[in-house]
Amino acid sequence: MFVSFSILTITVIFFCCLQIYTQSHNKASVIYALSLITIFYTPTLYYFFGGEVYRFFSESTLITYTHIATFVFVIYSAITFFICSLNIKSKNITFKDSYLVNFYFAFFILVITLYYAVYIKDMPLAAFILTQEITERPDLTGNIPNFYTISSLVMIYLGSVYFYFFHRSKKRNYIFLLIC
Repeated sequence: MFVSFSILTITVIFFCCLQIYTQSHNKASVIYALSLITIFYTPTLYYFFGGEVYRFFSESTLITYTHIATFVFVIYSAITFFICSLNIKSKNITFKDSYLVNFYFAFFILVITLYYAVYIKDMPLAAFILTQEITERPDLTGNIPNFYTISSLVMIYLGSVYFYFFHRSKKRNYIFLLIC
């Protein structure tokens, strides 16, 4: 675990230095970088320094999660480096709406919705509304498979949806739905 955590820490430090060095830290990229750190680095930091309250998984699972986190930071650093090496200024780029991108977002929203629909009875708020009984948290019961992984990916994905559609929408109701 020590080696995996050390490699992840070095990768995160490199990632932060690269963001500062390339001056690619606009509002969206800072929010995204903080999200990546919060989702992938802070849980590993918590468990590495002895946090055990939420731990119900094996050491090998934690090491796998650390490897995935390292991979995410390496890929994002490589993309940042590649974009900055092309000397592209974001003010000169205009993006047109694409049916393929809209299909991509719609497809994954459908997959996420289906995942939550299948496990709706195990979600605490939905269970309380449907049965008026308070259930345990899904991460403690283990009734929802891959709860942490799906939750992390959903947070990243929904942030991407928000940033993609926010400047493209003119209607206030649509913007309100994006925020919710």
